[in-house]
Amino acid sequence: MIAALSAAAVLSVSLAASADSIEVGRPELLYRHEQLPPVAKAGFPGDKLGIDGSFATLKAGKDSLDFFVSIGWGGMIKYRGTVQAPLGPAGSTHPTEVWRRSMRELFPKDPFLHTKAVGALNYCAAAWIPNIYRIDSTRLLGLVHIEDNRATGAYGDATLYSIGLAYSGNGGVTWKYCGDILRAHLRNGLSTNIGGVPYLVVRDKGADYLYVYFNEYAPEGREPQLKRPAVARALLSKVVGRILKDSTVVPPDWKKYHAAKGGWTEDSFTGTGSAILPLYPGYGRIYHYDMHSDAAYCRSLKKYLLTVSHEADYGPSDEHDRGLLLFASGDGIKWQPSAIIEPDKDKRYPFSSFICLSDTSDTSDTSQDCHEVGKEFYLIAPRKPSDLTEWRDEIYLRKISVSRPKPRLPAK
Repeated sequence: MIAALSAAAVLSVSLAASADSIEVGRPELLYRHEQLPPVAKAGFPGDKLGIDGSFATLKAGKDSLDFFVSIGWGGMIKYRGTVQAPLGPAGSTHPTEVWRRSMRELFPKDPFLHTKAVGALNYCAAAWIPNIYRIDSTRLLGLVHIEDNRATGAYGDATLYSIGLAYSGNGGVTWKYCGDILRAHLRNGLSTNIGGVPYLVVRDKGADYLYVYFNEYAPEGREPQLKRPAVARALLSKVVGRILKDSTVVPPDWKKYHAAKGGWTEDSFTGTGSAILPLYPGYGRIYHYDMHSDAAYCRSLKKYLLTVSHEADYGPSDEHDRGLLLFASGDGIKWQPSAIIEPDKDKRYPFSSFICLSDTSDTSDTSQDCHEVGKEFYLIAPRKPSDLTEWRDEIYLRKISVSRPKPRLPAK
């Protein structure tokens, strides 16, 4: 069953393989643009924060969470907040900011992220950390979106995108970039943004794998931009082991999934990943899907969940369908449509984030880094103007619940 969600209604979606259903609550406006905390960064109107990545989130206490907000070339800001106020009280001139660090301060041992291009506004390369895997209370694995402009020294059509890993041994205060793990088959500048960075921990044949979802671009098929949603994976124990040993990654450990070529067979740099998501009825073409989104495993459902922003800026000019879509899967590869969370086609919805708390009714079913959620959790969903050159963002929150139908009493 697929359903759209109006602003005044609660959506209940029954999953075909389960008697349980997902209930998506009404949108709650957390921040208008004018209420966002101040940040000094060129290009953001009124010096207000512009949302440029999903919130990497760690639980900090019973009701509080740490939100790591990447602002690209401007580095990162860490806020300590709540589900209803992740960045502090709306409109406050004193947001709950823990620290603010430049790219140089965030990656002190990675000089390629320090050098500023001569005569240009942007660094030659920059890193976003839109998701974090928590190893323990101080050791973190960052999933990193990289934009590399060293070929020209300026942001533009020569920008090369990749996904990599970073390691922090001090709770996210500083990071060491460990290297690229994933690149799209075609890397042609701004038109091949790889996305970033939804991930899952998926058990397959008794072993845990780290699944990373991305935008693939490859010379297969007939779609404009040759874009499709894809996935790559590596054995989690091997990834973490290498990171903890010497802060390195080994790209051959990672393989892209290609259904027609036998599964996990494709090189993570030069291979091609096949499309893993079905089309949503009424929502355009496969090349409209965008992986600037988030993923989580819902133990109550025994399903993996993935948000996808449907962006209509790829393809024929008469296609303007936009929205935020929710998919569910039993294995992280085969997905089914579950809900249209944001149906307003005049907005854009990148950078959604799953959030869970420690005081839900089933706390054992949630993880400290929100990659596993329980019976009740939340989705932070920024809304952007259709023109992405205008950074006037709003942030909305939706509560998502898993409900199980009551057993029917036998007829008297």
